[in-house]
Formats: sequence, C-alpha cells, structure tokens
Amino acid sequence: MTQLALRRVSHVLGGGAALQSIDLEIASGEPIAVLGPSGAGKSTLLRLLAGLDAPSQGEVWADNRLLSRTGRVLVPPHERRISMVFQDLALWPNLSALDNVRLGLARSPLSKQDRRTRALAMLALCRLEPLAARLPAALSGGEQQRVALARALAPEPDWLLLDEPFSSLDPMLRDQLVAEVRVLAAEQHATVVFVTHELADAVALTQRAAVLDHGRLIEAGTWETLRAAPKSAFSRRLAR
Repeated sequence: MTQLALRRVSHVLGGGAALQSIDLEIASGEPIAVLGPSGAGKSTLLRLLAGLDAPSQGEVWADNRLLSRTGRVLVPPHERRISMVFQDLALWPNLSALDNVRLGLARSPLSKQDRRTRALAMLALCRLEPLAARLPAALSGGEQQRVALARALAPEPDWLLLDEPFSSLDPMLRDQLVAEVRVLAAEQHATVVFVTHELADAVALTQRAAVLDHGRLIEAGTWETLRAAPKSAFSRRLAR
C-alpha cells in the first residue's frame, strides 16, 4: 500500500498562513475527504499534494520519495501520478471534449493514435463519447464535469484530487455525479482526495476525513472515529 504524506507542512499566502504545521498521511485505497469552512486551507493542501505549489515549510512525500520541501518542488506534477479536477474545471473553451481529454495525456509516452484511442475510451467510460466533438459551451454543467473527470482519469493516476468540482450543481445532479465518481475511481484504481464543505457528499464518496480550520488540522480519522469523538462542527453533525 502506497501513501501520500504531509510532514510539518506550513504555507503562507498573501502574508497569512493558509496551512500551519500540518501532519497528514493518506493511504492508497482509502478515499479521504478534506473538510472545513471557506478559507480553511483545503485547496492549498491539494495544490501542495499535486505539486502546483511548494510548501513554505515542511515536506511532501510519496512513500520513500520526497516530492517537495521548503520552497521547492522536487518532483513536478506530471511525474507524481496525481490528477486534479479543479473547482472551475479548467476546460479549454476552444477545444472539443475529446481534445480537452487528450490534454491529460500530453506527456504520455503513448503514440498520437493511442492517445486518441485512450481519450475516446475515457469519454465512453464517462458516457460522453457521442459528445466528443462538442465544445464546453455546448455541454451541460454535468457533462462538463464528466469531461474534466475523463481528462483527469486518462493518464491512469494513482491519486485523484477533487477540489469542490460539484459545488455549482443542483443537489440531484451532484448526488448522481458523486456516485459516478465513486464507481469510476474504483474501476480505475485511483484513490480520491475530495475537498468539499458538503458533509453528505463527503460521506458518500470517502471512507475517512480530515477537518481543517484556519489552516490547522483539527481532526482526522474514519467516519466512525469522528462520530464517536467529534472535535469539530463537521464531525458533531455526524453524531446527530
């Protein structure tokens, strides 16, 4: 079993501490939710795991491999076997659904034809193959979410980071997509790290949770552990 780890990680944004001395281990095969109010540091934590930012202090590890340390990214994002779905999805508006997914394979050793075949397969897996030629503007919100998910899964990541990608959707569609992500991630053997402030979504998609507040890690553990001894407003809601 592999794991990601943040060790004594702090990060400063705009003169303030976004994360303060975080120690957290995330085991493969155990999807985890990162919960907390707005400004708690949730998105910052994902960016550090993905290698998009370097920690101001501390280290990011994958097993025995040091990925980042104070002020420096040692292993770039494309070498981490980590994919990320952003809150705004980050789809290229002038590219078709197929070409957006192919971007996820830009650094793949596959041939051009094999990248196209893989991208089409991921669109099919996400029930989007008939819409492969459409631009994002011609897709519904849920379809755009699936394109972003197909792009993230295309390079066969070990870790799938989700930064509140369902927050703009209505509750019924959000529930549907959460269920679909759970199945797709399991089929692709990708461990989900899910940033959200929606407790119901977190419980449906993950087995564990870490709760942040003002950049500090308040508690972490399985849902059963958090329910039994709650230390935050989120876990106290579980006990009701």
